Amino acid sequence: MKTNLIIAEGLPGSGKSTTAAMIAQELERNGVKTVCVDEGVPDHPADYADYDFPDFETEREKILEKWRSFVKTADRETVYVFNCIFCRTRCAKR
Repeated sequence: MKTNLIIAEGLPGSGKSTTAAMIAQELERNGVKTVCVDEGVPDHPADYADYDFPDFETEREKILEKWRSFVKTADRETVYVFNCIFCRTRCAKR
C-alpha cells in the first residue's frame, strides 16, 4: 500500500505531536521524503488558528478550500504526516 498522508489524531495531551514526529523520523530514516506538519502552524492544510466561523457552511467551505489548495500543491513523492484537530472541528461533527 502506498500512502502520502498520515494523520495523527487524538485528544489534547494524548501524544499526537510525539507520534507524528516519530512516524516522520522513521520514514526519513528509511529514505522516504517526509514533511511533518504540527497543529497550530499557519500553513497547516487541515487546521485554522482561529475557528471563529460565523456558520457551518462558511467553515465547511473554508476547510475544503484549504484542503483543495494543499492537494494541488502537494508533492506526490512526499509523505505528509499531520498532527491536527480536524476530527474535532464542528465541520467533522456534522
